[in-house]
Amino acid sequence: MVLKGRNAARQVMYGDTWRSSLTVDTGAGQFLYVERYSPAHVVTEKDLNSQVRKVAGQVLGNLEKGRA
Repeated sequence: MVLKGRNAARQVMYGDTWRSSLTVDTGAGQFLYVERYSPAHVVTEKDLNSQVRKVAGQVLGNLEKGRA
């Protein structure tokens, strides 16, 4: 998976609490890790994954602004 031109890996875990996590390579051996969790079936899997991607994208945008 690619997020804002950066390699990323997503993981979804199920059980009583659903967790969606995203690890993004920010370069120079550094990584961004974002995790979102919800009680099972309160949020759809699609929405949970979308929320993680959205937050990670916002953080990457802030990091890019800070480097400029």
